[in-house]
Amino acid sequence: MQVHIRQYTLGNNGLYPTKKGIALNLEQWKRLDELYYNDVNENITACVNKKPVDYKVHLGSNMYVTVKSGYPVINIRKWFMPDGHSEVVPTRQGITLSANAWYYVRSAMDLVKHLLKEQIDNIVFCEASEDHQNQLGYLICANCNPNDFMNY
Repeated sequence: MQVHIRQYTLGNNGLYPTKKGIALNLEQWKRLDELYYNDVNENITACVNKKPVDYKVHLGSNMYVTVKSGYPVINIRKWFMPDGHSEVVPTRQGITLSANAWYYVRSAMDLVKHLLKEQIDNIVFCEASEDHQNQLGYLICANCNPNDFMNY
């Protein structure tokens, strides 16, 4: 099950979802909702108020949320590790949300939490699982460290 954050367009028979958007699995959605919701709010508010911001958080499986100075937007997108590089770079797969659009997503979070309560309540973040109780468990986790743990 996934939660889609998607841009829509108006067609002849109403609204249609476009390819512009991102689908988060329930663990990524819960992580955004429960762990990083306040941080994203604070950073986008600071960005709108022209304060310096350089925020980047990993939701798992190379999905990142970023907010940077200069553009008061939230980027939720897939990143990847190019061959021969040591840092991940963003892809085109994702969505850029204005501060106003983020407030709509925030209001939808409570509705999603209500509609999928049972499924979301049963999710345990992978770093809380037993196989993550040592460093090797983290390094071999495809969710926490999806970019070739052998580099370490």
